[in-house]
Amino acid sequence: MKSALIILIGLLSAFTYLNQEENDGHIEFQSWKREYGKSYTGQQEVFRFFNFQINLNKVNKHNSDKNKTYKMRMNQFSDLSEEEFSLLYLTHYISDEFIQQKQITDEQESSIKKNDKTKTSVDWRKITQVKDQGQCAGCWAFGAVGAAEAWFYVKNNTSVVLSEQQLIDCDTQSFGCNGGYQNLALKYIANHGLNDARVYPYTQKQSVTCLYNSGPYKTNGAQSVSSNNVKQFLTEYPLVVVVDASNWQFYGGGVFKDCSRSVNHAVLAVGFDENDNWFIKNSWGTSWGEKGFMTLAPGNTCGITSYAYRAI
Repeated sequence: MKSALIILIGLLSAFTYLNQEENDGHIEFQSWKREYGKSYTGQQEVFRFFNFQINLNKVNKHNSDKNKTYKMRMNQFSDLSEEEFSLLYLTHYISDEFIQQKQITDEQESSIKKNDKTKTSVDWRKITQVKDQGQCAGCWAFGAVGAAEAWFYVKNNTSVVLSEQQLIDCDTQSFGCNGGYQNLALKYIANHGLNDARVYPYTQKQSVTCLYNSGPYKTNGAQSVSSNNVKQFLTEYPLVVVVDASNWQFYGGGVFKDCSRSVNHAVLAVGFDENDNWFIKNSWGTSWGEKGFMTLAPGNTCGITSYAYRAI
């Protein structure tokens, strides 16, 4: 009888704990919805809360591990499953082989002398604006535009915010909000020119027609950068690179290294520190990561040095 009572008390305690945990999660969910302006109807509310609860547990478990070199944080993606996040934000279908077929080969590395000493650190974060691609897999366009904007700023002393929407609507060698090629987008910018983002504003979707297929902001070309020379070229100005962002959903700060080299997302490399950690600018808004930026561990972490390009 006594043993049965102890078991009953234990079960009641467990139920109370789980119920309280769910209630606490529900309170956080309602607060999160208000912060990000989210609302759902019917079964969507249940489904999104279920995802939120799973993600909250994942974030809390990760942050309780003192051996981790980075923190996770709930953000605008907190109601998405891993599968949904991948489908919406990562150009998952582009394989390494496919990218290699599209690599630029006509512009070779020639602007930096091989005997030049690479700086121990460089940080371009202050010269570039963090943007938000929304639910459009147009990272390729944001990466290319970021590289072009950096070139204009450093080489022409021109601060300009250029149009990703023009690339998404008009660059026929890529696939709009379904992924694309940042290297060919750089070629498009050199051949056609881009408009200011105020002239051709971003809509988070591909338009049926191309509004303007040319613009006043032209670069001179595009250049591929070999893996061994990424750091050296990065001392001049930022580069667009391709990475494995499969585990980036809840990155909240610190040095990240939990990834493979199976690339699926274009970002802008904007520097490195004295410990050889990379600085990355993403296109998921300022509520993600370190105000829109990220710190990656040294080396070819997440494939960062595998496919690098720059405007020239």
